[in-house]
Amino acid sequence: MNVYHRRFTRGKRPTVTKLLLSLLALVFGTADEPPRPFEDIAHALHPSDYYTEQASRWAEVVGGRCVTEADYLEYYLAARYANRRAGANYNLEDIAQQAATRLNTAGFALNYLRYVHRLEGDGYDYLRAAYAAAPDHRYIQHDMLGYAMISGDTKLATKLSQRLDRMDPYPTGIYDYNYNTLASVAENGILITFGDVDTYPAWVLQQTQGVRPDVLVVNYYLLGHKDEYAKRIFGAAGLAEQPAEEATDRLAQLRTSDRSLHLAATVGDRVDSLGISKEELYTFGLTFRVSDSPIENLGVTRRLYEDVWRLDQVRAPLSDSPQSRVSEQFSPNYLVPLIESLKQQPSPVQDHKLRELIDGIAHRNQLIARVATLLGETTGETPQLASNTPGLDTKSLLQRFRRSVPSRMVPRRKRPGSSLPFGMQENEVSNVDYQLFLQDLLRQRKFDYLDTAAILPADWASLLPDSIAALPKEVLFARGRPEEGQHPVLNISHRAAELYAAWLAQAYNQDPKRKEAREVRFRLPTAAEFELAARGGHENAPYPWGGPYYRNARGCILANLNTLLLDDEWTRGDYSGIAGGDESSKKSTIDPDCRDDGALITTPVWSYFPNDFGLYNMSGNAAEMTDIDGQTMGGSWLDGPEALKNGVVTERQLPSPTTGFRLVMEYVEE
Repeated sequence: MNVYHRRFTRGKRPTVTKLLLSLLALVFGTADEPPRPFEDIAHALHPSDYYTEQASRWAEVVGGRCVTEADYLEYYLAARYANRRAGANYNLEDIAQQAATRLNTAGFALNYLRYVHRLEGDGYDYLRAAYAAAPDHRYIQHDMLGYAMISGDTKLATKLSQRLDRMDPYPTGIYDYNYNTLASVAENGILITFGDVDTYPAWVLQQTQGVRPDVLVVNYYLLGHKDEYAKRIFGAAGLAEQPAEEATDRLAQLRTSDRSLHLAATVGDRVDSLGISKEELYTFGLTFRVSDSPIENLGVTRRLYEDVWRLDQVRAPLSDSPQSRVSEQFSPNYLVPLIESLKQQPSPVQDHKLRELIDGIAHRNQLIARVATLLGETTGETPQLASNTPGLDTKSLLQRFRRSVPSRMVPRRKRPGSSLPFGMQENEVSNVDYQLFLQDLLRQRKFDYLDTAAILPADWASLLPDSIAALPKEVLFARGRPEEGQHPVLNISHRAAELYAAWLAQAYNQDPKRKEAREVRFRLPTAAEFELAARGGHENAPYPWGGPYYRNARGCILANLNTLLLDDEWTRGDYSGIAGGDESSKKSTIDPDCRDDGALITTPVWSYFPNDFGLYNMSGNAAEMTDIDGQTMGGSWLDGPEALKNGVVTERQLPSPTTGFRLVMEYVEE
């Protein structure tokens, strides 16, 4: 089970709105607030829009008159994170080249920027030059520690670890997580880690506090990409042979060492690509111990939980700050070992503290239903969600779905990878549809599932540019507020959409008076299914309407998108879609009824023309979930035209105020 998960917000239900508003105020601030110094995700985890906002503000600073060398570096680092975490499109090469012409070639800022950008080779010459220029700079300690560990300079590694711990310490919860992971390794074992946040803090703990110095902490990426590092690791592991070429082969060689091999719990789905069978993995605290034969591991986690692990931050996180969210993203990794430990007790129900810890992690990370399944508290993989009176009968259900699902095969061919045909819902799931589900759960007092399925509130104005957010509400919400009934439901988790699909199937299948006696299944579409449905039979068309452009011949915008991101002769940074002005320009040829895209945020789910399969808003309005958590397609009201193209997959942190879903319906074979 991969329980690595992130949330946009968390907290007890009565304080969610307050926390969200505080977070948005913290993130977006005011128009006059200066940009903030860069923070990497090992120290602070912000919503993805934060990085875009900061990059935009640093761009303004760099474009001004009083520019310092540090400003260019801050601009580059913010833009790089905006590209990686928010799907922005800053030209990092241009920023680096601009900096190269304006900054001191021997100074810290330019050399560190060149190292991060990797203009040439591995960039270590630039890193050393930056360190020589400013050895006490906060940004360089982390990178120099990596360099010291790669090169085997233990004296320098100790010095840097102490300096890093003093100048820019990791959040307490991250230190605790790495402490608990190190404690989970057998004596003199090898620990394979898979990222910065489960590697560097472990090194710092070893160097500064003497925590488990017997454990050889090996970063898998460095093992596969740095020959010098791999040779040093092999020597420390007591292996005389030369490292193989591929990372998986090097890992296989490490297994021949006399030292026990452990994978950090952060391995997640990577385990399928490591060349290690899952039958060879044994839960060992916060690690998976690799062994060819069965090992005794049942009491390990229990002992660690009772006597060793530091769990104060996991039991009661102090806040929902960006620093706390760095730690919280790893708390689900405790669930599997803790649940296994709970199951070992003669009377698990009486182990209240352990159960409270498990439930607290599950609540904060929307994993209540999955935990219930692991504990055997559900009769199957899908819980019973629909009551005997779910708020609609099969007739009304078919009215919502027959036009688009049972009768419209999309197209009339078999679902990719299956023997069953499938149909796509005609429109995005609306708020009014979703509210029936929530009301049915509420009537049954299924509060755990209500918490998982909750719609998180959003401050819509804060997501818009300041000039737009200041508009009167009747202008801002001219097509209705996003929370209104016929608008797409947004800002829910992937698990919530899965629960809604299960509830809908149960509501249909349990009715003996349903018009068709065959059993049906509802689910989220695969990426292949979504693309097939979006194309509407136009195999090579970039957009669902079959055309090559986001406007038609009259100049009308054909979907609800972010017109600030359009770049054509009719649009010049105008959020409504038409810049207006000179009557002699091409803008004067626009049809008066096509002055904009129709909405500043979302529109009702039946807006715009459907594609040739009769499906509405397969591009724009709400980005839509696929069957893979965090993977969305179709683009949203906040995206530019590239995200709206057929087949484009955009990674998003869910829940998101940009993202909703629609369902696939298929008949279950008898």
